[in-house]
Amino acid sequence: MKEISLWKEAFDSLQSSVAIIVPDGTIAAVNHSWATKTFEYGHNPLWDEPGANFIEYLDSLAANGSNNAQQFLEQFGSMLLGNNDSYATEFHIHSPQGVRWFLAEITPIFLNTGTVGGIVLVYTDITCYKEKEAHLEHSLSQISLAGELLPICAVCKSIKDENNKWNSPEAYLKKQTRAEFTHDICPKCIRVLYPKYSAILDHSEGCE
Repeated sequence: MKEISLWKEAFDSLQSSVAIIVPDGTIAAVNHSWATKTFEYGHNPLWDEPGANFIEYLDSLAANGSNNAQQFLEQFGSMLLGNNDSYATEFHIHSPQGVRWFLAEITPIFLNTGTVGGIVLVYTDITCYKEKEAHLEHSLSQISLAGELLPICAVCKSIKDENNKWNSPEAYLKKQTRAEFTHDICPKCIRVLYPKYSAILDHSEGCE
């Protein structure tokens, strides 16, 4: 009995939402995360306990035009026949907390007879990873200057942007990369503008 209790506690301690589904689609068991997250994200209260039929739920979603639900149904049926070892897909929902992204994974439960006795369904909230991914893609799009032909003035070096407006190099790079600039003066310009300091430059360069 202690071993059974330990397995139950381990099952409930998982951060991912887990449900065990028997071949007719009935949810036989759910962990604590499944029970709390379904309520938190505004789903039917019946989802917080075993007894609901997952296949019927997918059927209703597919009837309303959900391609993900239709694919999930097909994979579920194929898995019950022993044709697939696993299946995973990403999807999102609109919850009271905003858009949430999930990774859904299903894995067959094989009995000693070699037949499939059920399915393990795991939902993992990947919202933070999708947000980081979107932020990274946005950042990359802002700095993807390599390989592009930039119209630049041959005289003043202003750069023409996608709106046909001319920008100083600093303004253009700041808009594209959000970089901040400090102002310095290079040795070449110091020699031209302040020739009396050339000897100091020659001395410092000789010490390098």
